[in-house]
Amino acid sequence: MLSVYQMLMIILMLWFIAYLLAQRAPWLRARGIEINLLYALIKTRRLNPWLDKIASKGTRWWRLFFDLSIILGFVQLAFGYFWFVNNLMAYFRRPEAAAPVYPIVPGLTVSLESFVKYMLPAIVLVLVTHEFAHGISARIEGIRVRSVGLALFFIIPGAFVEPDEDDVEAATLRSKLRFFSAGSAVNIILAFLALLLIMALFTQTPSGVLVVNTLEGYPAHGVIEPYSVIIEMNGTRISSIKDLSIFMKRTSPGNIIILKVVDPRGVIKELPLRLAENPWNKSIGFMGVSISDYVPSRLPISPLASVELMTHLLWLHMLSLGVAIVNMMPIYPFDGARFVFALIDKVRGIGEKTKLGLKALMMSSALLLLVLNMILTFARM
Repeated sequence: MLSVYQMLMIILMLWFIAYLLAQRAPWLRARGIEINLLYALIKTRRLNPWLDKIASKGTRWWRLFFDLSIILGFVQLAFGYFWFVNNLMAYFRRPEAAAPVYPIVPGLTVSLESFVKYMLPAIVLVLVTHEFAHGISARIEGIRVRSVGLALFFIIPGAFVEPDEDDVEAATLRSKLRFFSAGSAVNIILAFLALLLIMALFTQTPSGVLVVNTLEGYPAHGVIEPYSVIIEMNGTRISSIKDLSIFMKRTSPGNIIILKVVDPRGVIKELPLRLAENPWNKSIGFMGVSISDYVPSRLPISPLASVELMTHLLWLHMLSLGVAIVNMMPIYPFDGARFVFALIDKVRGIGEKTKLGLKALMMSSALLLLVLNMILTFARM
C-alpha cells in the first residue's frame, strides 16, 4: 500500500504533466480553464444570471443583511487580534492551554484520510457559501461579476467570485465594506448553524466511553472493535471516562473483567478481558485502549454513524469559524485587508504616505501574530 508521501508525490507528478500539456493547449484558457504549477482555475459566466436572480429577490433585506455583515466584520477583526494575542501569551504563561495554529497541509499537518473524509466536504461548503455571498453582495451593489469559478491549490479545493475591479474601485465606502465583509458573515452563520445542529441532534451528557482505537500488544487489541462503546464493566454502569477511571483504579493486573459494549453496528455484546499491567502504574490493570466520552445522537443510528455525524459537524463548525475570523484579519489577499484598506483610504487630513504606512502597520502586525502562533505551535509538537 502506498504511503501518504508516495501518494502526494504521484499527485505532484501528475499535476506537473497536466501543467505541461496545458501549455500546449491554448484552447483550455479560452474556455476558462487555467492549469498553473501549484493551482488550477475553472472560470465561467454561466452562473451570473443565477446570481442576478437571487440578488433581485428581497434586495432590501439583502442590503440590511450586508449592513449587519459590516458590523460583524468589525467584531471579527477585533476578535481576531484579541484571540491571536491571547493565544500567543498563553504559549508563555500556560502552554497546555494554547490552541494550535497551523495551515492545512494534507499528509503533514492533518492525515490524508481525515482530510478527504471530514475536511474536504466542510472546505467545499465553507468556500462555496463564502464566495457566493460575495457574488450576491456584488450584484446588490452594482458591481459586475466577471466570472465565478472553482480553484484547486494542489489538492485543496476552493471557489472564487471575480469582480470587476474598476467597479469595486468606483463603489462607495459602504458598498465596498458590504462586499468585503459578506463572505465571513456567511461563514459565521454557517458555524452557528453547525453548532445548533450539534446541540439539537446530540445529547449534552455522555452515556458511555467510546473506544477510538486499541493498542497492539495489549488485551483489548483484536477483542474490542474500534468505535465500540463501553457501557458496563462487571455490571457497573460506565457513563464517562471518569467512571471508567474510577473502576480501573480498583483493578489489578491479571484480573478478568466482563465488558458490556455496543459495537459499531449497534449490537450489544459482553466481552471477557484479562487485564495487563498498566505501563504508568504497575499496581493497576490496563486494557490498552484510546478512549473518549461518547455523546450519542438523538437519532436512531449506530455508534459509528453517530461519531461520523458528530465529526463532520464539528469540522464544519471549526472550519467555518476559523475561516471567518482569519479572513477578516488585515492580511493580503484576505478580505480583511481590503476591508481595512478601504477604511484607511477614506480617512481625511492625512497624506498618501501616511495611509500607506498605516496599511503596512496593520498588515505586518496581523501577519506577525499569525506567524508567531504557527512557529510556537510547531515548536511544541
